[in-house]
Amino acid sequence: MRVTAEIAARNNAELCHAVLAAHAIAATFVSDCWYSNTDLPELYPNLVTFSPAFDPDGLSRVKIGGAWAIKDSFATLDLTSHSFTPIIEASWLVHPGPDAATHTGDMTWERVQSPVTFGA
Repeated sequence: MRVTAEIAARNNAELCHAVLAAHAIAATFVSDCWYSNTDLPELYPNLVTFSPAFDPDGLSRVKIGGAWAIKDSFATLDLTSHSFTPIIEASWLVHPGPDAATHTGDMTWERVQSPVTFGA
């Protein structure tokens, strides 16, 4: 399977969803994003885009109360008209990994403890 930014963003939304479910907090998936209208655990966004076609005008479908965070997975949104300001900028890093169907032998896991080990 080819890993794309869309797949990574959707996976990130699913991770947020799982964390919220573990805390019995409701959240919703729609066609281009995932969101929750309630207070969330610290450092979790209220909304994660997983389509570059996300339309910020769609924010009218969610009830924004109190402090809110949006993870713009594609760094394409201008949310200033909705009173949001960026706090961090980042990009996705993707590694295709081995093809499981053609992989032979045992896989080994190693704890990364330094930048040198990370680059090995």
